[in-house]
Parts: sequence; C-alpha cells; structure tokens
Amino acid sequence: MGRAIAAVLLMMLVSILLCVQATATTSPDHGKWDSFVTQYHYLLADGKTELAEKMLNNRLSEMETYYEGQPIQQEQTFEKLKSEAVEAPEKAARFLSFLEVSANPEPKQLLALKTSALQVQVKEAEISPQAAAEQWEQLLPVMGIYFPTDQIEAVSQIMSGYVMNGSPDSVQPLIDSLEVLAVEAEKDTQYDAVIWTVIIIGTTILLTLGYVSFRKFQAEKSQKKSRSKQKLNS
Repeated sequence: MGRAIAAVLLMMLVSILLCVQATATTSPDHGKWDSFVTQYHYLLADGKTELAEKMLNNRLSEMETYYEGQPIQQEQTFEKLKSEAVEAPEKAARFLSFLEVSANPEPKQLLALKTSALQVQVKEAEISPQAAAEQWEQLLPVMGIYFPTDQIEAVSQIMSGYVMNGSPDSVQPLIDSLEVLAVEAEKDTQYDAVIWTVIIIGTTILLTLGYVSFRKFQAEKSQKKSRSKQKLNS
C-alpha cells in the first residue's frame, strides 16, 4: 500500500508540473496555415502580387475542405474572407489573420498575444492611431468567433475615438479595453489547464484506490483460504 500511495503522489506532482508548464507557455504552437501566411506576406512585401494570388488559388481547395469540417461560424467567416482575398489578393490581411488564428491549436491564446502586442504599441506610441486601427480591423473577423460581440464593439468604439482624437486622454481607455480582451483569453487558457489537472489527479486517485481495494480483497481471500486449510488439517 505504501508503494501505491507513493506512486499516486508522484503522478499527481508530475501532472501538476505539466499543467503549470502548459499554462506558463508564452506562445502557442504553430497552426496549419502558418507557413502559407508567412510566404504570402513575403510575396506581398516583395511586390509579387501575382505569385501570391497563384499560391492562394493553389491552396483554396485544401482550405475549403478543411473549413467544411469546422464549426459553422468558422466556415461562414472563411467563405466571406476568402471572397475578399480572391477579389483583392493585395488586401488579404483579414483573411490571413483568420487563417493564422482559427487553425491554431490555441486560438484564444494567440489572440491574447496579438492583443497584448497591439496594446504595447499603443501605450509606447510605437504606431500611429491609423496603424493601430488597421491592425484591429485585421483581427475583427476572427475576434468575433472567440469573444462576445459587446466586448469587441466596445473596443471598436474606443478605437474610433482614439483615431479621431489622437489625444493622450484617448490612449488609456483603449489600452484598458485591449487589456480586458487579453486577460479574458489568458483566463480561459488557465481554466483549461486547471480542468485537465483535476481530471488527471482524480483519475489517478480512483485508479490507486481501486488497486488498493483489489490488493486488500486478494489478501483477505488468501487469509480465508489459509484458515480453511488449517481447519481441514485440524
């Protein structure tokens, strides 16, 4: 029994450490379309719009098949943004952001990173209000899949005021509103890690208790056999 208890304690410790490490991860894994998105950006930066359009057309069938198997909101958003990208390949930023986030194993964590990055750029005045608005506009379609509409609309409204005014007084409300989205995404990631920790630990405890009960039953059964033999011999 002592070995069983030691084993369950060790497994619980390992499970907790693994979940804590997963929660502390600063960047999500690579998504299915990351390489495509990177190459597309490079082609546009080099002014090779025709090559970018050709690459998109070559992968469209594969993308359509992939999103047919995804939740309906993702599929509908893909169809809408796909049309925008096909009509104007040089203005496919919203489509590329959608591909990058929606096919990532941890989409909300990736959105949290992007939102935090935008927040820092605004806070440090690293970009103009117009550039900040453009970045937010690129994220809007995919944001709508993972965040409540009222939160997104609140940020959009504050962003519009920031662009129109551009005054220091309009900066802090925008920073605060972006912080709300980033924190919510991080909370969801941490919540998932806690759930898995509870499941793993609970399963380990149940298995250990079952094993201990089985060993106890075997011992009692063996004792009864020994007693029966002793009675027969006497």
